[in-house]
Amino acid sequence: LSSRKGDSLIINLKKAYPNDAEIAGILKIDKTNLELAEGKFEVIIKDISRFHPAEINKDLFDKVYGPDKVKTEDEFREKIAEDAKIYLKQESDYRFRIDAREILAKKIKTDLPEEFLKRWLVAINEGKFSEEQVEKEFEQFQQDLQWQLIKDKIVKENNLQINEDDMKSAAKDVARMQFSQYGMNNVPDEHLEQFAQRILEKQEDRNNIKSRVVENKVFEFIKGTVKIDEKEISFEKFNKLFEK
Repeated sequence: LSSRKGDSLIINLKKAYPNDAEIAGILKIDKTNLELAEGKFEVIIKDISRFHPAEINKDLFDKVYGPDKVKTEDEFREKIAEDAKIYLKQESDYRFRIDAREILAKKIKTDLPEEFLKRWLVAINEGKFSEEQVEKEFEQFQQDLQWQLIKDKIVKENNLQINEDDMKSAAKDVARMQFSQYGMNNVPDEHLEQFAQRILEKQEDRNNIKSRVVENKVFEFIKGTVKIDEKEISFEKFNKLFEK
């Protein structure tokens, strides 16, 4: 298939990018909201770039990690290894969250009034959702609602607290992720602070950050109360853990 600048393609992101982290980065969404990536997307080709291997020298080190942060090829490779460990830990934590959520959903049964909820969804969306659409998406909504009730129960029964420092830290993580999507991986901390503050000043963004913090607190609590059996596996097997 030959495509040119300006062409449009219809693709299934789940098939084109089997890695959830890549899909989340492309859509600029959190990995916990990957249901938004279901279905087909229209992609318009705006630019075509060709990549060539860079020479391993100081110019490359400075471009990747900032001026004078890395001086030798050995340091460069060590830094890459450190970054890989961080990435794999994040992905491992994400897999843990998926598994923990599924297990808790099976163990903690919640009786939800399905017919009432379906009518309520149609009513609150003021005609934007038909009964057919609600019926189609109700299973996912039900799972999300059940998980919200489980989280609320864990927070309440274990008195999990959220403070402003938690909010600022999470907002900085969001800011850091947004900068990194544009290749800016060495943003000064003061700039992250300013950007995070602007995020928290918007009520909708603040609510999203709070939801993220609560989710983190809940999983931290779960991880601290269960026995984790750590195993070493190959990178190929690790990637298979994320395949449906």
